[in-house]
Amino acid sequence: MKKILTIFLLLASNSIFGMGEPIISTVDLIQDLETKACIIPEKEYQENLDAYRNLHSLDDSNPLYTSKIKFYTKKLEGTVAGYKLITKKDLSHLTVKKRSFKIEVDMPTDEEKLMYISKKIVNSIISTEKMNAILLFYYYPCTDYTRSYSAGKVVWAPYGNWDKAEAVTAGDYQLHKYSIDVKKIISKKYSMNMTESKKQQVFYDVIKLQENGYGGSLALELIAKNNGLAVDEVSEIVNEGDMCNWPRP
Repeated sequence: MKKILTIFLLLASNSIFGMGEPIISTVDLIQDLETKACIIPEKEYQENLDAYRNLHSLDDSNPLYTSKIKFYTKKLEGTVAGYKLITKKDLSHLTVKKRSFKIEVDMPTDEEKLMYISKKIVNSIISTEKMNAILLFYYYPCTDYTRSYSAGKVVWAPYGNWDKAEAVTAGDYQLHKYSIDVKKIISKKYSMNMTESKKQQVFYDVIKLQENGYGGSLALELIAKNNGLAVDEVSEIVNEGDMCNWPRP
């Protein structure tokens, strides 16, 4: 509350001494942000977290904002896939500080989870270093890390564009945005009841039928029937096999 009063008094004094009318008071700004926060669906954890962090930056004594930040942080942490660093590379040149990372992430994942992980990594880095841009490549555990990312890619840079890293001074983040590309998600709803070797056999059998002239959908239907699976489950196994380069006939 002290922060609000200080800003409000400063704005008021500027007006009194002819330094210009304030466009909007901090109190009005908070009310506007609160109104917007109230209409964000509760399941949008990251959006809610960002909204209450903004409010907390304006009034760090408000217990509601603190409580909401803790609540949505916990919600996000409960849904985020596990991850671990594979490699990191310093791509800096002269005064332009750039870094890239390859990260293994559990399946399945989605945009919200990758954004949460990315923000956590970026915030950790810029808390101790001044950067221009950070690039994060995400891979599923079974994929080849020397190839293109299999889970997703996140860029944190001016305008969300890696090529614009030189547009700002290291440490100036006013123009920084995130951009994200998420690969097709595998739900793996069947994985709890199937071993890795069994899934690989299903994949192998589908590919063998397809190579012997059975149409794609027919091969899926036959293998699904033989293994007591739904066609969409077999389709997901085939997608996973393609991604993980499982053995083929």
